[in-house]
Amino acid sequence: MYGFNGVALPNAIVARLGGLSNILSDLGITTFIGGGSQFIFTYLWLLLLMFIAFTLPNTQQIIEPLNPEDSEQGDALFNQGLFHNTLKFRYSIGWALIMSGVLVIAIFGMTRVSEFLYFQF
Repeated sequence: MYGFNGVALPNAIVARLGGLSNILSDLGITTFIGGGSQFIFTYLWLLLLMFIAFTLPNTQQIIEPLNPEDSEQGDALFNQGLFHNTLKFRYSIGWALIMSGVLVIAIFGMTRVSEFLYFQF
C-alpha cells in the first residue's frame, strides 16, 4: 500500500522475507495487519486491467469502421496490430450477442440499491 504516510506491506508477506524485512524497515517501509493473498490478488487484477487498458481498443477505435473519414490512425498499441482487425465493430451476430449481454448486465445492475454519492452537497 502506498500513500502520503509512506509504503506498507502486509505482515504475512514481510514475515516470509527473512533478512530482507530488516532492510525494508530501514528504508522506512512499514507493515500492517493483513493477508498477503488479498494484496497479491489486488496487484494481479491491476496487471490484468493495465493489459486491457493498453492493448484493447477504446470506443473510438471499435466504432471507427462506421465513420472512417473522421478517424485518425494513432500510434497506440492496438493500432499496431495486436487485435487490430478482430475487435472492429461490424454488424454481425457476435457483436449483437456481446451488446445484448452488456445490456442485460446493465439492466440487472440497476436493481441494486446504491447510495447517491453527492447527497450531502
